[in-house]
Amino acid sequence: MAHKSFTDEVLDRRTSFEKRQAKAAVSLQQNLEVSLKASRKKLRELRNFTDPKTGKFISNDLSRRAVRAQIRDINRVLEREMQNATQKLIDQRERAYIQSVLDSRFAIEKATADQARVTTTFSQMFEEAARVSQESPVLGIKPANAMRGVLADQQRRTQNILTQAVINGESISKTANKLAAANEIGKRAATRITRTNLNASANEANRILYDSDPEVFSGYRWDSTFDSRTSAICASLHGRFYPLNSIPPGPPAHPNCRSTLIPEFRDPRIQEFAEDGGRRVRTFNKSGEQTGSEIIESDRNFDTWLRKQPDAVTKKVTGSNVANRLFRSGKISTRDIVGDDLVPRSSKDIVQRALARRPDDPQLRKLADELGVRKVKASTIENRDKRVQGKVRHTIGTTRRPKIADRERIEALDQRKQKRTKDVVRAAGKRQAKVTATKTKRPPKDFELKPGATKPPEGVIFDVNDPAQLVWNESLTEVELESVRAYAGDHFNAIREIQSKGQLSPKFMDKALKDFRLPDTLEGRREVNQRLKKFIGDIEGAVNRAPLREGWSFRGMHGLSPAQINQFKQGSTITFDAFTSASRTAKIAEDFALPEAGGADRSGSVLFKVYGRGVSIERTNFASQFQDELLHLKGSRFRIASVKRTEDGTLEVIMRQLIRK
Repeated sequence: MAHKSFTDEVLDRRTSFEKRQAKAAVSLQQNLEVSLKASRKKLRELRNFTDPKTGKFISNDLSRRAVRAQIRDINRVLEREMQNATQKLIDQRERAYIQSVLDSRFAIEKATADQARVTTTFSQMFEEAARVSQESPVLGIKPANAMRGVLADQQRRTQNILTQAVINGESISKTANKLAAANEIGKRAATRITRTNLNASANEANRILYDSDPEVFSGYRWDSTFDSRTSAICASLHGRFYPLNSIPPGPPAHPNCRSTLIPEFRDPRIQEFAEDGGRRVRTFNKSGEQTGSEIIESDRNFDTWLRKQPDAVTKKVTGSNVANRLFRSGKISTRDIVGDDLVPRSSKDIVQRALARRPDDPQLRKLADELGVRKVKASTIENRDKRVQGKVRHTIGTTRRPKIADRERIEALDQRKQKRTKDVVRAAGKRQAKVTATKTKRPPKDFELKPGATKPPEGVIFDVNDPAQLVWNESLTEVELESVRAYAGDHFNAIREIQSKGQLSPKFMDKALKDFRLPDTLEGRREVNQRLKKFIGDIEGAVNRAPLREGWSFRGMHGLSPAQINQFKQGSTITFDAFTSASRTAKIAEDFALPEAGGADRSGSVLFKVYGRGVSIERTNFASQFQDELLHLKGSRFRIASVKRTEDGTLEVIMRQLIRK
């Protein structure tokens, strides 16, 4: 081999990165060691409540009160150390982000013999790191919440151990050993959290680095570790190709994930040069123990490599005897073991998929009879997969790597996509001017949007993963993001009341003063109004350049008075006097329409089904993401198409938006 392949160069860098991960984990473990020392010290202070002869605790009210006091002291130490550990984790994520930028640039330029040069400067990436790597959630959990889980678990274990020691009359030495064992569990959790968070920061840095240079890269592909500790999830994702600005499902795809994203070069000559060479993988004996390493082709398929490994290795990766037997016989692949939603399938589901492709296979038919698996058609499996793909939030990716002949086509598609994105964003930025401009002397008329309209005026039907939507998400400043999150979070009612009435009621003013931690004075109230109006201005500035999504959305309300219910009449018009949120998911709106405290009376419950245009803010806020939130703008007008009571008593109101024509 003339030179080391790009994949192997990246793997070498990843090995050194894993060493840094281990050091970072040790740093967090030191905080748990401090808490363990405090626990042992407090335990020694309880010697006065033990029997001098046996050394065991005396179970009485006095000893139990003393233990409760010591538990409170230990919990305070734990809280302090977990706060320190959380800050360490946040700092280490930023360092991992920056180091990954440097490592990626070095690996790219070295493995391509300086044929590919990354044009993004380090200062630009550092600014991106400061913005992204601090508090972004990993697998849906922010670092502060992750360490809070370790804290709660440690507090619970400590309390149980000390309480049971007094109740059961255990010795101090035995109790100390239990505390040490509980501390080891906390250490393992801290190590897992550290590895997962640092891997997330590193891969986020790599992805943004690749996205920033579309002239050099065409996308990135998922690369998993070739060994027996690789999960079925990562095995199924290995080799998946994602175009630039995609949203891959990680890495990490699960806790302790070791996978990484490797770029695909736009120039086919550079890509061929980078692939020329091999990658180093581990070798195993029949019992699954590691014996050494070997060099294989850099583009070797994971399934091909895994089928040549001992049975102990394939069984560990596939996860079950049934999946292992079918995989080794070539009847399924790792993609059959894990769905596109990254949820491992059951043995029955795996057998059903294999049988749908090979209905006449005697081994599969016998296995299906043993497990009680119902035979289905291959089209049923395909439709089921499509439904799953429609629900996931990440990009599915292609199942094969693009060949040289495909790259010209991908480049042309990228150029068309970039042009379309620019056109759409430019049109979205001029939306207000287009709505208010008068092209003729005739007075404007209302045009009612209707489902199935082939070409509504100004209409482009947007998806939340549309390039224009993704461009808008990335264009939001920190101030705009903070304002959108304030609206979607604690200040929802206050912002809407300021918009609709111009001032806050005493109820919402008191809450806003507490939220902003301001004194209940004239100056404090003025400050509240100024902050809320600034939020509104920032939100309006952000949504005015956002792409509009046209389609159905849903909104639920409960507790409305009869007078409020009576205003919803067929044919009448409603105007939103403030920002109004809806959901792309009907079930979420139905939950909002439920009466409080589980009441059965739904006379005051309303479920709105709205067809119109709004701005998707579900990827700007953690809570909005799970509510599939869509924002309708102030001044939006709707005509009520129908009103009826459902069987459970909820009032169903169907509305369509009115657009000035």
